[in-house]
Amino acid sequence: MTTPFVPIYRQFPVEDKINLEKQLVNFHIQSNQAINNREIALYNNNSVQTGQKWNDNQGNSYNGFRIVLYFSSILNGTTTIAHGISYKKITALWGTADNGTTTIPLEHSTSTEAVSLTVNSTNVVITTTTANWTAYSGRIVLEYY
Repeated sequence: MTTPFVPIYRQFPVEDKINLEKQLVNFHIQSNQAINNREIALYNNNSVQTGQKWNDNQGNSYNGFRIVLYFSSILNGTTTIAHGISYKKITALWGTADNGTTTIPLEHSTSTEAVSLTVNSTNVVITTTTANWTAYSGRIVLEYY
């Protein structure tokens, strides 16, 4: 099993050319595995690989992806935002919205108002109850494989 950590210090046998080459190759492999075995913190409006690896219950392995969707207002009732992706499973769905002074998480609920997120094969859907959210714009992060 590889980890995202590489030793800080390493001595190489500079006098022994055969072992030097082996250790350099192993160090190169270990470094590349460590770099690739971590989550990539890029949040773009294009799908990017996250570095996540997902397995289904049949033993199949999938690379994880992330896309950020932006919206300019939340309509009262239902707002749909096309995501433009194909996926097997959604692994994370979250976001925030703000009106310039107040920021709320999307999945926000009080005794008088609520905002929720769902996703279907073509859209992310923001559903609101009684409050007026049209002044709120924001972003939604969708992760999937």
